[in-house]
Amino acid sequence: MGRFCYTCLSLGKYLERGRLDAFMYPGIELRPLRYVIAVARERHFTRAALCVHVTKSSLTKAIRDIEDYVGVPLFERTTRDVGLTPAGRAFIKDGARALTYAERAVHRARAANGGKNGSLAIGYSPRINLQLLSVIRELSAVQRPAANLTFVSLHTTDQLHALHEGTIQIGLVTLPLRDEFLILKSLVREPLGIVFPSCHRLAVGREVEAKN
Repeated sequence: MGRFCYTCLSLGKYLERGRLDAFMYPGIELRPLRYVIAVARERHFTRAALCVHVTKSSLTKAIRDIEDYVGVPLFERTTRDVGLTPAGRAFIKDGARALTYAERAVHRARAANGGKNGSLAIGYSPRINLQLLSVIRELSAVQRPAANLTFVSLHTTDQLHALHEGTIQIGLVTLPLRDEFLILKSLVREPLGIVFPSCHRLAVGREVEAKN
């Protein structure tokens, strides 16, 4: 007997791309900070550029500008791979947190303005109990009656990409899952059983280990 754990994931992608002019601190804008995080996640400049919808040359220049400003290299570049330096790992840890707080500030400002409206795209795994979606709809109807919820069926890997790209704002997935750039909250636990004929060799015991 095992358990499914449903998890809510959010990157805080409540910003519209290209409409934030705030700074992490003087000299570092949030947009190129996204580029740094994308390269750290993809470990590849071309794939990272595709994720953030810019050209590779623009992304590379932005990262070099940040490295010049910080005064230390953030990435170790080879012909096959791109890895973080110790300074880069330290930078990413606080940089990702800075993005999360900036995006949360925008979300709270909209809510404080009475704006419990707008659109929210929620990804969900086909493996979850779909009754959870009904519960979310009912809660939203009470707490945010003007909100427009859109549910998108995506497997976990596809949800991660969608969260990082901003096409969904929340993901409902099953564990295990690890992604240092996402905020993970446990929502629901439920039993998971296995069914087989009574004559099966595993039918003798009351419980079955996954390795069997």
